[in-house]
Amino acid sequence: MSQNKFVSLKKQIKDFLILYFIFPIIFLSLIGYVVIYSLQYSAIKKESQKEFNFIQKSLDELLSKYDLALKELKNRSLDFENIYKIKNEFDLKGNFIVLDKNFKPTIESSSLVRGSSLNSNWGILKKLKNSEGIVLESEEMRFLNEKKTILTMGSKVKNLADKSYNYILFYILDSEIEDIFKKIEINGNYIFTDKNGYILKRNTNNYSDNLNRIEMPVNKKNIFFKSGIYNSKLHIYIYRDLDFMLVKIFEQIVYFITIFIFLITCIFLIINYFINKKLAVIDKIISAIKSTGKGQLNNFLEVETNDELRIIATSYNKMLLDIKNLIEINKREFENNINLEIKQLESQFNPHFLFNTLEMLKYTIKKDVKMSNKIILNISSILRFSIDNRKTIISLGENIKFIESYLEIQKYRFGDDFSYSIDIESNLNNQKTPKLIFQPIVENSIKYGFSSKDKLHIDIRGKLQKGSLVIYFLDDGDGLSKDELIEIRKNLKKDNVTNHIGLYNINRRIKLYYGEKYGVKILSRKGRGTLVKIVLPEDME
Repeated sequence: MSQNKFVSLKKQIKDFLILYFIFPIIFLSLIGYVVIYSLQYSAIKKESQKEFNFIQKSLDELLSKYDLALKELKNRSLDFENIYKIKNEFDLKGNFIVLDKNFKPTIESSSLVRGSSLNSNWGILKKLKNSEGIVLESEEMRFLNEKKTILTMGSKVKNLADKSYNYILFYILDSEIEDIFKKIEINGNYIFTDKNGYILKRNTNNYSDNLNRIEMPVNKKNIFFKSGIYNSKLHIYIYRDLDFMLVKIFEQIVYFITIFIFLITCIFLIINYFINKKLAVIDKIISAIKSTGKGQLNNFLEVETNDELRIIATSYNKMLLDIKNLIEINKREFENNINLEIKQLESQFNPHFLFNTLEMLKYTIKKDVKMSNKIILNISSILRFSIDNRKTIISLGENIKFIESYLEIQKYRFGDDFSYSIDIESNLNNQKTPKLIFQPIVENSIKYGFSSKDKLHIDIRGKLQKGSLVIYFLDDGDGLSKDELIEIRKNLKKDNVTNHIGLYNINRRIKLYYGEKYGVKILSRKGRGTLVKIVLPEDME
């Protein structure tokens, strides 16, 4: 039978409110937004069309006034009186210049500034020479009266006196066109160009190429209007992108969004208040149970409710006390078992050591009677030290003094065939070590080191390394084969062994005292010697 996935009550309540309350509100809000967007799009399009029509009509009217003025002057004498009369009649603000048949100025409302000159082989004058009608040309000119023009409209006028032709030019001011655009608030971008697409006036730096010609983007979603002015000799463009429209829509629905956010915030506050107030006890119980699972047994529950949750909390607290009592009982039993095992290991060690020592003494007495007294004194010192069961943890200095007595006995036994060296840093003498853990290692080195060699040297060293006290026992004896080394390492990991009892006892005692991180490690190679390393904690008692 499959087990359903756990889902907390808190999450179930939140999911319910989100699914059946918040999601519908969001869905309806999106529909409302789409409706508002569509209506606003239609309204903005109508507004843009109105702006465009106004500008188109106003520009056409402006150019038509200059056109009619020129047609009227064709039938009159070109003097100051007639020109200013027509200029005022049509309310023309631009400058004018009258040229004779040689294109020399005869009458002018203001002189051109230096750099702005007339050339009969270029621009509007070149076109007037070959045209009987009215010519419109886009060119920027500047006058001494500080007026800037961007359009020039001119006509050829026949001189009634000598039948020659004069030329009259009207310069349409930049400010006249600017006034048209100022009469209405344009919310989009406008561009005013000549028939070749060269930009004359605009309110944006976008939509142009390197030659200052118009280059409108192709985007069907945006609002775009284009139309010719004055028989398509000029063009006006109005472009309104969606970003602006979206800003406009946002401004109109900001009140609705504010209300929506306020409602959602209130809903979540109410939900959190309900969950935190009504289900806080359940969260506390779950947290306590989880902490107990991690081994934290002091997290007792304090529940002030008068319902079933209080019964659960009381039962939990009682269970926690029972668990702590059981752990304390097991801890005491475990410590007692460790002490019993350590005593048992030490009791196994003492007879083994005594047997080997007496066996060595038997051969030593036969070999050199004069040394017997010295050897017996050393043996007495060793035996007193080994059978003193008052302390199981002693200083490193005491252990080294003991092993020196043992090594001296071996030196008496083997003479020049045996040598040893001890190099222990003096500041390590007070480090605490288990008693009688060095002698079995030295005993094994002598036992197996002389098996196929005539001479043996044992080097004992000690130092602190990465927070641990490390003692090295290195001999240059016969060493162990690969199979023998593997067997010894396996024995060190077993619970009970029959071979290499000395090494096993040392390793077992260290692990019982300090844990699995510490103990005995062995390296050896056949014919090269053996290295035994004892790893103990620093400053442990």
